[in-house]
Formats: sequence, structure tokens, C-alpha cells
Amino acid sequence: MQMGEILIVEDDADIREDLSALLRAQGYRVSTARNGVEALEYLGRAELPGLILLDLMMPVMDGWEFRRRMLKEKRLLGVPIVLLSGADDAQEHASALNAAEVVKKPINLDRLFAAVDRYCAAD
Repeated sequence: MQMGEILIVEDDADIREDLSALLRAQGYRVSTARNGVEALEYLGRAELPGLILLDLMMPVMDGWEFRRRMLKEKRLLGVPIVLLSGADDAQEHASALNAAEVVKKPINLDRLFAAVDRYCAAD
């Protein structure tokens, strides 16, 4: 597991690219995926990231299905998940998906950086 690496799983290209640039500027290595299928493919071939930032509402494979599949793989169980969601019931989803926490959309960067720092140390 790479402590300073973050996988962003987000279908919105602007959010994905902006978060990636901001986190890189903070000293993190960042990989991205547009949906759960791409994220699972990445996790199957790469060293595990220290943290996954996960959107719930995505095409192809949403965050719920991605997390269900992730929880079935022993190798992936130790990677913390922070949900990125605008849903009013996002906290309930976090509990149901065994996510570490939620950062609500629109994203408050101070809250995001604090969450990232809790689970993943920058290089």
C-alpha cells in the first residue's frame, strides 16, 4: 500500500481533474478512474493506494457496486474509503458501505484535505 497515493473514482471530469491537481500540489500521488469498473481494473494491476475518494453516482458501475465488490476482496479491505457525495443521506450510505467518512459536494477543500490527511500521509 502506498501511503501517499490516492485513487479518485469520479465520473465528472472537472471534479476529477481539479481534485487531482489540488492533491498533487499538496504532495500526494494521484491516480483516477471514471467509474467503478475502471477503479477495479486499476486496483487489480497497481500497488494499492493509501486512500480512495469515491463518488457514488456514476455510470457503468456506481460507487455502491464498486464498494460491494471491493469488500469481497481480502487484498482491498485495508484501503480506506472517503465518499464524495451531494446526497442528503450520504452519512447513511457511508455507514452501509463501511466508508471511513463523507465529504459532501460541493466539496469544502479544508474538509477534504483534513480527511485525506487523516487516512493518507503525503510524500
